[in-house]
Amino acid sequence: MGSAPITEKDKLMMGLIQGVSFFEHSKANDHRGYFRRISDLDEIRNHASLKFVQSSVSFNATKGTVRGLHFQSAPSLEWKYVTCLSGSLFDCLVDVRRDSLTYGKHMSFELSEENGKSVLIPPGVAHGFQTLEDKTLINYQMSEVFNSTRARNLLWNDTSLSIEWPLDVTKISASDAQGEPWPVEF
Repeated sequence: MGSAPITEKDKLMMGLIQGVSFFEHSKANDHRGYFRRISDLDEIRNHASLKFVQSSVSFNATKGTVRGLHFQSAPSLEWKYVTCLSGSLFDCLVDVRRDSLTYGKHMSFELSEENGKSVLIPPGVAHGFQTLEDKTLINYQMSEVFNSTRARNLLWNDTSLSIEWPLDVTKISASDAQGEPWPVEF
C-alpha cells in the first residue's frame, strides 16, 4: 500500500512554491557513527529531468549568518538541490517567476543535519538562509555552471516580502546587504 504523490495543486494549497520539492533522508546508525545518502538522481528525476554539473559547500562559522536571496536570471535554467550537512538553518525561497501561480510568494522551513531534509529549487526561485547554529555546513548541487553575469540578488529583508528572519543578523556580505528591492525580473 503506497501513498499518492503530492500534485502541484496540492502543494499550492499547502502554501508551497510551485515546482519546489522536498526529500527526507534517513540515517543508518552503527558504532562508527552514521551513513546517509543525500541525493539520488533517480529519485530527483521523479520531480525534474536534470543532471547536476556543479557541487559546492557553504561553511558558516557564526549563528545568525545570512546568505541570499540568490538566483540566476533567465535564460538560466539552474536548479539547486540544497542539503544541510551539519548544524541547522532557516531556509527561505521567493518565487520571482512572473508566469508562476506562486509569483511573489515566499516560504521558509528548517534544514538540519538532524532532520535530514533536502530541497530541490527550480529556476526563477530565489534562495537564501540564516544559520541557526555555529559551524553550519550546507551542500549545494546545481544543474548549470555558475554564471556571474546572470547572478542576481534579491534584498533579503525587503519589507514588502514580509519574511520573518528568526535571529538578529550577525554576519552578511556587502552584496547581500545591498540586494535588489522587490519586485525583481527573472
